[in-house]
Amino acid sequence: MSIVKRLGRVISSNVSALLDKVEDPAKLADLALEDMDKALRQGKRSQTEARAEAKRHEERVKILREEADGWYKKAAIALRASQEALARDALAKRHDLLTQAVAETEAAKEAKTEEAEIARQLARLQVERDTFSARKGTLVTEAQLRRAPGKGLSGKLGATGKGPTPLEQYEEFEHKVEAAEAEQELDELLGVGKDAQLEGKFRQMEKGAGVDDELAALKARLDSSAKGDKPAR
Repeated sequence: MSIVKRLGRVISSNVSALLDKVEDPAKLADLALEDMDKALRQGKRSQTEARAEAKRHEERVKILREEADGWYKKAAIALRASQEALARDALAKRHDLLTQAVAETEAAKEAKTEEAEIARQLARLQVERDTFSARKGTLVTEAQLRRAPGKGLSGKLGATGKGPTPLEQYEEFEHKVEAAEAEQELDELLGVGKDAQLEGKFRQMEKGAGVDDELAALKARLDSSAKGDKPAR
């Protein structure tokens, strides 16, 4: 998705300006159009992958919840047999499975959100691409007219082999954008890592309390059920 966003920004805000700065604006325009087509193909693949990922997470949630239900039943059997330690272990296992199910549910939501964002970005980029393609000839012609003899730019940007070519200039610009995005992603990852570590400590603390509460609730439920099964005197 970052590729789609990046190229969307490059096309909408910078390519037209770059046309005035290169010796061969037609070549740069062709390169930009090729990049947009490539981004559209990559974006569609990413959209399909995000959709499949969401489905995998949803299927995993279903499996985890079924397994959790099975361990709850085992805990009840253990309590009926006066095996409280065994019941506690079964409930701890159930708690772990339900925690995983919650994480998988969140992952499914994130995948769906990503798919929707990719679809939005693809729609925007498709409009950018079609608009740029329709106006490419006009933009190139205007750039060439602005670069007519007497402007003082000829021979400085690749025409004599002493400066960068249009492809090199375009790639240099892409590298700058990618470097800025990489730095931002690193900052986000570092922040997420700290948050995840802290959250893990709290989850571990909550797990013990949660198992104790659930064990007590299961005991009460079984006691109530046992009393209800006793015949009236």
